Amino acid sequence: MIRSGAFRLCVVGGLLIPAAYSQEPNTGSSVIRSESRLVLVDTVVTDKKGNYDRSLTQKDFRVFEDNKEQVITSFSLESGSEEQSRKHYTILFFDDATAGPAQAYARQAAAQFIDSNAGPNRPMAIAEFMSELRVTQNFTEDADKLKQAVAGVRFSGGSGAATQAPARGRGRDAGASPDTYATRNFLRALQDVAQNLAGTPGRKTLVLISRGFPSSQDTLADINNTIAVFNRANVGIYTVGSSQIQASGHGQDEVGGDASSSGGGQRGGRRGGSGAAGAFDMSETGAQQALNTLASGTGGFAIQNSNDLFSGFEKIGKEQDSYYMLGYTPAKDLQPGACHTLKVKIDKSGDSVRARPSYCEARPLDVLSGTTAERDLEAHMTANASPTITGASMTVPFFYTAANTARVHVALEVPAGTMEFVKEKGKFRAAMNVVGMAWLPDGTVRGRFSDSVKLSFDDKKEVDAFRARPFLYEKQFPIGPGKYNFRLVFSSAAKQFGRVEAPLNIEPWEPKEFALSGLALVRSVHQAKESLGGLDVEVVDDRAALVANGVEMTPTGSNHFRRSEKAYIYAEIYEPAMTAIGVHMELLEAGGGKVVRDFGLTRVRVPEVTGTQSVPVGLILNAPEVAAGTYTLRITAMDAANRQAVRTVDVVLEN
Repeated sequence: MIRSGAFRLCVVGGLLIPAAYSQEPNTGSSVIRSESRLVLVDTVVTDKKGNYDRSLTQKDFRVFEDNKEQVITSFSLESGSEEQSRKHYTILFFDDATAGPAQAYARQAAAQFIDSNAGPNRPMAIAEFMSELRVTQNFTEDADKLKQAVAGVRFSGGSGAATQAPARGRGRDAGASPDTYATRNFLRALQDVAQNLAGTPGRKTLVLISRGFPSSQDTLADINNTIAVFNRANVGIYTVGSSQIQASGHGQDEVGGDASSSGGGQRGGRRGGSGAAGAFDMSETGAQQALNTLASGTGGFAIQNSNDLFSGFEKIGKEQDSYYMLGYTPAKDLQPGACHTLKVKIDKSGDSVRARPSYCEARPLDVLSGTTAERDLEAHMTANASPTITGASMTVPFFYTAANTARVHVALEVPAGTMEFVKEKGKFRAAMNVVGMAWLPDGTVRGRFSDSVKLSFDDKKEVDAFRARPFLYEKQFPIGPGKYNFRLVFSSAAKQFGRVEAPLNIEPWEPKEFALSGLALVRSVHQAKESLGGLDVEVVDDRAALVANGVEMTPTGSNHFRRSEKAYIYAEIYEPAMTAIGVHMELLEAGGGKVVRDFGLTRVRVPEVTGTQSVPVGLILNAPEVAAGTYTLRITAMDAANRQAVRTVDVVLEN
């Protein structure tokens, strides 16, 4: 008998972790996200002189969702004290199309910003854009590395992002002007960064150093979409406009507020929103207004028309330790993917309040909760009836995410032709419902999820091409240590279901221990989003991508491989000391017999990024000389202190 235990799961910013490990301390996170139906809103309050007001209490605030007032259930002030445990991630993003002298001055100010703000729990990264996105320094708390990256940022003598050629890999929009598609490439690069940070807990800030870009009605939708992507990922944009910077000299900087006031200090030109109807607004005012729109739309602010960027950067730094965090539980039912407007008001006269104008609800772990589809699949979980869908296979590698917490990556391979399509309103549609459960030997359920995959094609040819290949389904869910039986049931039509199961053994783990994750068998690999430039924090949909050395690996649901093909293995090594690491791979007779093929010892490059113990590893399994049969693949990880961790996985080599 399988019985439900006292184990609750919640969604945290796109990454799934047990509720027991996701409780937010009152002085911690500032991101906005749905978390057990709790929405967190980071809010900045300034007085008439622009100074941060840290004297307010919970009763001074009012929060509105979709114009309806909410009851504030949690309240805290981020003070920047050393006890703060939640990390603040900051990316300095340089638009290298900006004129040389201006960008050189901005880099000097950025270096000073790094000295004042980088440190424990304040990792930063450096990114740049010319015709594509490139990350020149990944997240680190090391100020010297960050300043070296800032000093080496390249730039051109162009007049702005929109003067550049389109980024590689991006299609040129039909009928679009060069300014239009180049601006879109720039905005898409920004979107890529935000999407990579979507699953990262903590306060996340992107500081955009740019002269801005010309705006038009053609790019209005792209600007609004960029704002939506940043709000969905809970990342705030702060812009540093460099259109009037001189190589030397000082002046007064202006901080843009909301969209209605952010252009208050501009001279000449016309203001307007994020674009003007018809032709591009090529003026400095128009370019700066586009930056203002990005900042105000994501809860940040704009530094504009300034020859004193040092004080501008200082304002941005102070804000990271000068905000309130308000929490409330929405009255509405959860609507996965839905976005809602936010408005924060205060009852103190003379103060100004600024907060992100919207939030989006994370996709729940239990999509089918309470539905007939869920009940039907649960009935098949332990029923004696034989599955009507045969030939499906599944792998369940796991990866540690925190002390005694693991993320299981489910990879289900469904045979070709399984999905049943129906024609509705001119399109061919199909849906596959899934329920997965992990339970202990006594029958207590300690992890579960439900999901629904929906497909839509325009014509029969596309459907036939899809049905001709096996379908790979992926899902990640969190769980604690234990010896589990994991079973997954799925269906895409009435009176049809498939059932697969696998043992799942997760040992207890503490961060001080040297360890090795489960082994993910991989058939498909590709470069990890060229435009991302190697940014470590990456989330794809609701899954954390498996990336090693810039290569993204997609786990397969089967352990069968042809002898002539290359197979890959993805794993993570957990090394507290971050010393030299080696990996020894061997192919053994089934069950761990004698060695059939020794692939030797591979030295693993330990990343320079601080604040992490996880070292991703990608290995190649290629043994065409080995006879067809079933084997055990053994991976041994070792460090300079001669500590070792071993994992095995069975593989079948076929002719």
